[in-house]
Amino acid sequence: MLCVALCVFAGCKSAENVDLSKAIDLEHHFIHPDYIDYVKSRTEYPYYKEGLGICYSGTSFIPIDIPQSFNQSDLAKGRKLVDIVTDLDDIRIAELDDAGVSTAVLSAGQGIEELPREEAVRLARATNDAVAAAIKRHPGRYQGSICLPALYVEESVAELERAVKELGLKYWHTHSNYGGHYLFEEQFEPILAKCAELGVPFYLHPQYPSTPYLNSFGMNIGGAGLGFGVDVTRTATLLIMNGIFDKYPNLVMILGHMAEFFPYCLTRMDDRFGNAKETGMDPYDKSKQSFTYYFQHNIMMTTSGIFDPSVVMFAINKIGIDHIMLGTDFPYENFRDAVKFVKDLPISDEDKAKILYKNAETYILK
Repeated sequence: MLCVALCVFAGCKSAENVDLSKAIDLEHHFIHPDYIDYVKSRTEYPYYKEGLGICYSGTSFIPIDIPQSFNQSDLAKGRKLVDIVTDLDDIRIAELDDAGVSTAVLSAGQGIEELPREEAVRLARATNDAVAAAIKRHPGRYQGSICLPALYVEESVAELERAVKELGLKYWHTHSNYGGHYLFEEQFEPILAKCAELGVPFYLHPQYPSTPYLNSFGMNIGGAGLGFGVDVTRTATLLIMNGIFDKYPNLVMILGHMAEFFPYCLTRMDDRFGNAKETGMDPYDKSKQSFTYYFQHNIMMTTSGIFDPSVVMFAINKIGIDHIMLGTDFPYENFRDAVKFVKDLPISDEDKAKILYKNAETYILK
């Protein structure tokens, strides 16, 4: 159980064997080239529009065909985003070396989860196979997360088992919505039950919100500027309220972007939800513990997209160093700066090593 491991590990204060040249990236995006080809044939979301890119929701497009404008590394200059995000060999390995990342856990699935059954199953399997093949081609440089056709539960459970037992992939990378459906819905519990059975964590990554009140106002309101955090927070909150971590106490959820809004809201959530439990005022809340309890026992977070030391220090003080891991959000953030940011934090080398790789090795990639 994560809580037991965390308590034991937190007691270890030794600074021996601290290697700050090592780093494991828990949020490192990959899109299978076949997915790009398929969405170019579609006219409904998700689809491709020349000059704008891939539309995931409302008016939000990922501009895949313009020179890279996110990563901003010297290696990325002049390259199209599509060339970087679909590559698993020379381009990506060079980026890893440049940023000082020893191992990247390849993250995939955006858009695939919302496709028609046949294509979703085909592309999820193809993605997992491509990731597994890349791990073999580049020993030690990659680990793999699992892509599932989440809307199709029976197929997802089968593919989850195959990806773990045959391909050796480590955790399920999923999203905050599936185009109008959400992981907290009862129909998806068999996938979470299989994760718990296999000891597979799941990474709940943002997707563009499917609700018009966010996705009708452009990329930043619907996307990383606000909507991503809102959508993840809603889905994660309802997973907790539904009692999923009480039913499966060994289940581990990973949240990016320093757990979105949660660290700053936990005290108020504990107070309000706790009061509702005592008075029986909230029949929707089936959870047995406080929100802080689940963050200390079942939930990890990564640094992806957050370059503010005050935010990380707050989370360390509020939740604990053993719950924080490196995530770079490659190639959508500056890769080198994401690693340097952790190394420059005002914490001990031992704690830096925990964020850079030790927590990932101890709790996620074991």
